[in-house]
Amino acid sequence: MSFGRATARDIAERRAEPRTPLNCPARLRTCFGDRTGSLSDLSVTGTRFHTVDPPREGTTALLEWEGHDSICRVVWTKPDTCGLVFEPPIARHIVEKYAPAVGPVEPPAELGRIAPGKRSSLRAVLVRGGDEP
Repeated sequence: MSFGRATARDIAERRAEPRTPLNCPARLRTCFGDRTGSLSDLSVTGTRFHTVDPPREGTTALLEWEGHDSICRVVWTKPDTCGLVFEPPIARHIVEKYAPAVGPVEPPAELGRIAPGKRSSLRAVLVRGGDEP
C-alpha cells in the first residue's frame, strides 16, 4: 500500500463481512427528513445507499427497504452516495435473501474415465477451433 491512499485490495481486506450486490429502492429516515434512494450492496454490517443529497457523516437514521428496517449510522459520504453501518448488525438470512442464486455445480470430468480415442480427438477440436471431431 502506498502512503495516503488505500487500494481496492486494502479496502476489501478490512471488511469483516462479504458484500452482496443488489439494486433495490430504499428510504433513509433521519430527524432532518427522509431521503429516498437505492441500495447497491448489502452485508450484515452495512450497505451503500445512493441518494441525491446524502446526510452528513455521523448521522443516525432508520433505513427501510423491501419490508426490512434497521437503525444505522452514516460512516462516509460522497456527492450522491453514502456508506451505512448497521447498529446492531442485521440477520444473515436477510443478506442471503439477496445473494445471487447459484445452480448445481457439475463435477469436472475425470481424465481417466475418458476413452483414449476421445481425448485426442477433443484436443484436436480445441486446438483447431473447429466443430468437427
